[in-house]
Amino acid sequence: MQTFLRWLSRIVMVLAIIGLIFIVFVYYFVFGIHLKRETALGSDGKMRNATWLAHEWVGEPHDRAEIHGLLVPLTEHRITDVFLHAGPIESDGSVPSERYVYAKEFLKIAHELAPEIKLHAWLGQKRENLPLENPVVRGRIVAEARKLIEETGFDGIHLNIEPMQSDPYVLKLITEMRDGLGGGGAATLRYAVSATISPVVPKYYKSFLQKFFKATHFLGYDLSRNYNDMDFIKELAEELDLVVLMAYDTGFRDASLYQWFIEQEMIYLSKAAPAKVMIGLPTYEDEKPNFDPRVENLAEALAGISLGLQNIRVNKENLAGLAIYAAWTTDEEEWKTWDDLWLSKRLN
Repeated sequence: MQTFLRWLSRIVMVLAIIGLIFIVFVYYFVFGIHLKRETALGSDGKMRNATWLAHEWVGEPHDRAEIHGLLVPLTEHRITDVFLHAGPIESDGSVPSERYVYAKEFLKIAHELAPEIKLHAWLGQKRENLPLENPVVRGRIVAEARKLIEETGFDGIHLNIEPMQSDPYVLKLITEMRDGLGGGGAATLRYAVSATISPVVPKYYKSFLQKFFKATHFLGYDLSRNYNDMDFIKELAEELDLVVLMAYDTGFRDASLYQWFIEQEMIYLSKAAPAKVMIGLPTYEDEKPNFDPRVENLAEALAGISLGLQNIRVNKENLAGLAIYAAWTTDEEEWKTWDDLWLSKRLN
C-alpha cells in the first residue's frame, strides 16, 4: 500500500509540474507577461507617425492656402510621413501621369511649408490584376517609381499590393525597385520604399489551424491567401525601409480580442522586421462584414499598442511608429484621442 501511495504521489507531482509548465507556457505565449514600462510613446523623437492622403491632392488643383490648411494639422499632430495616393498601377505596370497632373505643384508647395514631412507616392493594385511574373511589368513599375521621385518630387514610394502573402514576385519587384532607386541623386532617400502588409501568423499556427480545425479563415482573413509568414516578412524587411501592417478589417466583434490581436502582431513583426515596423490604425467607419467601428477604432487600437509596448516579448525600439488610415476620415475627436493616448500618454 505504501509503495502504491509513493508511486501515486510521484505521478501527482509529475502531473502538477507538467500542468504548471503548461499554464506558464499558455500565459507567456497567449496572455503575455507585461511590465509597466516608462516610455514617452509617440512623443519620442525617434518615432515616425504617418497617414494616408486622398488622391484629390494630386488629381485636382489646390492653392497654397488649401495646402497650408491641410499640412498645419498634420504637423501639429506630429505626422512625419504621408502616403499620398498617386496610382493605381495599371496591369501593364504603368502609372499614367495625367492621374497625378497636379502632383509636382502640390509637392513643391508642401515641401516649402512642411519640409519635415516626407511625402511618399502611394501606388496600389490588387495582386490578381498585376502580372508581376512578367519582368517587363516589373521593370515598368520601377521606371514609374523612379519618375515619381526624380521628376515629380516625391520623397519615396509606398506600395500597396493586396494580397502579397509569401509572394516571391512581390519580393522580386521590391528588390528590383530598391536597386532601381539606389543609384544616387534624389533617389537616395531615408525611406525610399515602404509597403503595406496583411497580418503575420507563424507557420506552426497556420498549420495547426488548417490541420486540426480544418480552418480556411482566421480572424477575418483567408489563411491561404492573406496571412504572411514571418520568413517572408524578414525577406521583405531586408529590402524595405518601412513594413506597414494594416491592423484593421479583422472581423473582430470584441474590443479586447482586437487589442490582443494588435499585441500579437507587434510581437511577430518586432522579430521579423526590427526597427522597421509601422502599425496602421483605423479611423474610418465603413459598413462591411469584416469591420465593426465600435471595436476597430483608434482608441481600442492604441490600447492594443499600449499592451504590446508593455509585453516583455516586444522590444519597443523595434517599433518605427504608427500610421492613421486615413487622413480624410479622421475627425477632431479622433485627433484628440491620438494626441492624448499616443503623443502625450506615459506608461508608468
